[in-house]
Amino acid sequence: MSVTRLCEQCGKTLPPRAPGGLCPKCLLAQAVDAAIEPANDDQPATQKPILAVADFSARRFGDYELLDKIAEGGMGAVYRARQLSLNRIVAVKMIQPGRVGSPEMVLRFRAEAEAAASLHHPNIVPIYETSECEGQHYFSMGFIEGKNLAEVVREGPLPPARAAQLLEKTAAAVHHAHQHGILHRDLKPSNVILDDAGEPHVTDFGLARRLSGESTLTLTGQVFGSPRFMPPEQASSRPGAVGVHSDIYGLGAILYYLLTAQALADELGRFLRGEPIQARPVSRAEQVWRWCRRKPLVAGLAAGLMFALVLGFAGVLRQWQRAKASELFARQNAYAADMKLAQLALLDNDVGQAVSLLNKHRPTDSSLATRHSPLATCHCPPPLGVALPVAALPE
Repeated sequence: MSVTRLCEQCGKTLPPRAPGGLCPKCLLAQAVDAAIEPANDDQPATQKPILAVADFSARRFGDYELLDKIAEGGMGAVYRARQLSLNRIVAVKMIQPGRVGSPEMVLRFRAEAEAAASLHHPNIVPIYETSECEGQHYFSMGFIEGKNLAEVVREGPLPPARAAQLLEKTAAAVHHAHQHGILHRDLKPSNVILDDAGEPHVTDFGLARRLSGESTLTLTGQVFGSPRFMPPEQASSRPGAVGVHSDIYGLGAILYYLLTAQALADELGRFLRGEPIQARPVSRAEQVWRWCRRKPLVAGLAAGLMFALVLGFAGVLRQWQRAKASELFARQNAYAADMKLAQLALLDNDVGQAVSLLNKHRPTDSSLATRHSPLATCHCPPPLGVALPVAALPE
């Protein structure tokens, strides 16, 4: 007996081997909206609502008085409401009309909603009621008035001890769900809310499903999670690919976000592209090295040019040093020759000629006499009968 498969969004009959449980029209709409919409951690990564949620603000809705809208996602909206029969503040989530229109899909929705409502843990936002009113499918849950982890981390990364404390309690809540056969499938910082005492509460089981069974319809009719915190296997349409390990990945991604204020998926993408990650400062040398790895051709040309410049400068410097050495050698030889001529002039009693030869090598200042003058580098003996320095000779 063949089983008729229905699109999980519009309820139409699916063709054979339809990927992701969606009809071609819904798949196309989802791809177009994903391409034009920026990523938002506070909303699931699905297409825009086909039908807008009716405005129930400040009006009676069954046993609830809707006070104000506190959140809105791709499949519905969440209202702060007062439950009249128990006189308590709760959160009511509306399911949009047109999303779960077929009886089969309504039954599956109710079954999975009841599965999420079976969880009782101090760190899980409880689900109180799942029902229908005025043609709207809805469920009510505990109202936690506080910031979620995404809002908290916007002010800066958390200290490691505080991050570990929050994740420990969040992990315990998720483990409780696993023990009762429930996968969350959309763990992210914006789905963990802190109460007035700073205690974390896991919320939004909108993508929850049972570990057993073949149902892939989620609580709000969604199949995918949030791209920046979604495990890789959840992006595939392979049956059975998502499991307990998928929620564990989500917990790890939350911890990384708490410590670094960066989404793990974004950082992994930067790492794979050879770009500096933003979780820690990168030294200038490491930035240059990674740039060279990303652009090897440009880096090779730049390195070759720099090598040629260094080699050319070294060659010019070497030639200059050789020229200076040759100049000094010539001056030393000239000095030695003049000293020898001056000595011969003195032997011939030609004092004027001797003084003239000596004056050719008179330093212009005292520093030249010790650094650049041939007198400082030539080790020839002074002329016979002449006392140095030259300034002592009679003129």
